Amino acid sequence: ITLVAVDYIYQDMGDTEVIFEFKKNDKLVLYTDGVSEAMNSNKMEYGFEKLEMFLNSNADKSPQELLSLLLEDIKNFTKDTEQKDDMSIMIIGRNTVVSS
Repeated sequence: ITLVAVDYIYQDMGDTEVIFEFKKNDKLVLYTDGVSEAMNSNKMEYGFEKLEMFLNSNADKSPQELLSLLLEDIKNFTKDTEQKDDMSIMIIGRNTVVSS
């Protein structure tokens, strides 16, 4: 599932490779389903919509800050509820422009 909006994605129907521009200040967020499926004590999931809203609201943050804030938001949502799935998140940001 794509969490970011990009101006243009080209996909050749004969190939499974997706190509997109990774511009300065863009971020790529990779996560396991344990993040979106994290549950609170009422058995409500954190969910894709909440994750998407959080990321869109904090798009100006650095990858390190975004990761820290996201983990804090998930923890505040789940409180002390034991989770049944692992959670892995990796955020990659582009800070420089390279031209040729």
